[in-house]
Amino acid sequence: MSSVCPQGTFSSVNGSTFAGGCLPCPVGYASSTLGASTCVGCPAGSYTNTSGSLSCLKCGNATVSNSSLASGCEVCLEGLFPNEDRTLCVAPEEPIQRFETSSGVSLLFGGLNGMNGLNGMNGLMNLNMMFGFVMMMMMMNIMLLKI
Repeated sequence: MSSVCPQGTFSSVNGSTFAGGCLPCPVGYASSTLGASTCVGCPAGSYTNTSGSLSCLKCGNATVSNSSLASGCEVCLEGLFPNEDRTLCVAPEEPIQRFETSSGVSLLFGGLNGMNGLNGMNGLMNLNMMFGFVMMMMMMNIMLLKI
């Protein structure tokens, strides 16, 4: 008794059985269908790293695949993060920080996170610089009040 090609395999010959010419889906392709005549290519942001895959795997944290039919994902450079689709490494959005002095002067700081976010030495230096600047402005404000 013969059966159709199992999941993870295909045959371009209609009605082929496993013993009669079913081939495993190549790396970068997958098929979850019994008796498939083709395998489906993995879209960008996903991959398969073995032949005979039933489904494509989504790239993991801090990794991307910017092309279809991928056999793996690439790690984003430090300070960059995958977009939602896991197809590109992008810089994080940098919030604008707002401080207001007691005299009503608003101070705006933008782009303080640098490429490393608040992690690593760049983030600590930026926080220290911002804190120092705010302290300096507060001291100037106190000095102005005494005059």
